[in-house]
Amino acid sequence: MKQSNQECAQEGNNTNTKISFYANDTYVGPNPSSVLIAGVDSAFFEFGSTFAFDIPLFLEFEPNTTTNAIGKAKGIYTVYTRDDLSCSITMNLFLDEYQDSVLTFLGVLNITSPLREVPVVGGSGVFRGATGYFLSQVVFNDPITSNNIVKYDIDVNLYQNLLLH
Repeated sequence: MKQSNQECAQEGNNTNTKISFYANDTYVGPNPSSVLIAGVDSAFFEFGSTFAFDIPLFLEFEPNTTTNAIGKAKGIYTVYTRDDLSCSITMNLFLDEYQDSVLTFLGVLNITSPLREVPVVGGSGVFRGATGYFLSQVVFNDPITSNNIVKYDIDVNLYQNLLLH
């Protein structure tokens, strides 16, 4: 990957790739990247709250910017427990360098956990048959707006016999 922070290691028929970036997740403002699509506005992160997101991704920690994006994370998450802030998340990662390729994540994300892990469930294009996970952590949070910047570290295994050439 030319644009993002990446390390590659090749072993047998697979390649392990590590990708790091920052996501500017905004809930308020003129162009929010995450919006509540089901639930009660006054109970923002309560049981049943469902959000759709289309979040720009950056190589560097860049609060308050919309330029120099390297791609987007798009998907939905739903708060599905009453006893903590755990969400079911489906996230598709679109990186500009890998046009027509998508990396897909599906799992449980606890909003209150300082470090979150969600597995790769596959992908398309160069990510076909991918496995792995992401680790994410909030590196900036505005307690008034809930806008935040999240750092993602992705570890993904790509299988050469499935790669498109």
